[in-house]
Parts: sequence; structure tokens; C-alpha cells
Amino acid sequence: MEGLPGTPSVHQIGFADLIATLRLLGKFPQKMVLFGVQPQETGWAASLSEPVDAALPALVDAIIDQLQEWMPKPKWRTIPDQALR
Repeated sequence: MEGLPGTPSVHQIGFADLIATLRLLGKFPQKMVLFGVQPQETGWAASLSEPVDAALPALVDAIIDQLQEWMPKPKWRTIPDQALR
């Protein structure tokens, strides 16, 4: 855990292990975008806190925008009228 930024947590261990494994396997991506929401607290609860719940629509929109940027644009073509009959 030494050398990782912030306070140690199971989330950092998992992410750090993932990054190290990708590097070892030579599969580290050229581009990487990390999305997340910073919680006010990390205790146990049956539902999301109000700030996290309120942040989800913007998070989902940001993820969709990023995916659309990475995905190739569809190529539209004209279908001849006779093919539609």
C-alpha cells in the first residue's frame, strides 16, 4: 500500500493491482478514463447517500459521452427503393 495516494482502502488495492497486472501483461491501454463519485463517508448503508445519488445522472452522462467519443460513427448508406419492395 505504500506509495499509493490517499488513505489505504480496498478500492485502491483493487485498482492498483489492476494497473500493475495490465502493465505486467503488456496490455496497458493507450487511453484510460476513470469515472467516479467521491462519497462523503464510506460506512454501511442500504441506499446511496443523497449527494452520491444526485451525482449519478451527470456521471452516467459523462460515461455515455466518453463512449460515444471512442466508438466509431455509424456510416449511413442509402438503400435503393427496389430493395425495399
